[in-house]
Amino acid sequence: MFRTSKLLVLVASLVLVLAPSISWGANASAAELTTEDPIEYYKENSEYFDISHEGDETTVTITDSDFKNLLDIKGIDSSFLSEKNTLMRSSSNGVTKIVWHGQARNGNVDIYLSKNWLNNISKFGVGTATAAIGALLPGKGWTIALGGIGAVISGGNFQHGRVFVVRGFVYQYYYLQ
Repeated sequence: MFRTSKLLVLVASLVLVLAPSISWGANASAAELTTEDPIEYYKENSEYFDISHEGDETTVTITDSDFKNLLDIKGIDSSFLSEKNTLMRSSSNGVTKIVWHGQARNGNVDIYLSKNWLNNISKFGVGTATAAIGALLPGKGWTIALGGIGAVISGGNFQHGRVFVVRGFVYQYYYLQ
């Protein structure tokens, strides 16, 4: 099982390396979604994101319905988020949260993905999962982290949301919400 997971991460990483030259069934690639400062990206798209600061942590939240609208604006296929499911807004089913630890340029982030979001996007495969998460993590250096997270998401049926831990732009592990 561990060997299969490593293989999935390797394949997903290879897909991401080739991503700029591949269309993922969308009108934009992850390379087109980059910006130098991720926090500036959230501020520029503040109609979709809520941003709060506490100490050296910056927390960014987005509801599934706002996430669907953001993907539509960016030209990324959002059909994995059905209208029925995006109307649910409870904290356990329908909100995605990104917690940056310290400076965003250091790549230390925890990504909270809802059960609803995970179950819907897992049906569409690694490429779609990676492109969608790329819309949440703008900037350079996310290729390996996105590949690892995309491989986990493509795995299937989720009973709980997940928190994906990324340190230094490298996916480390996940735990249940």
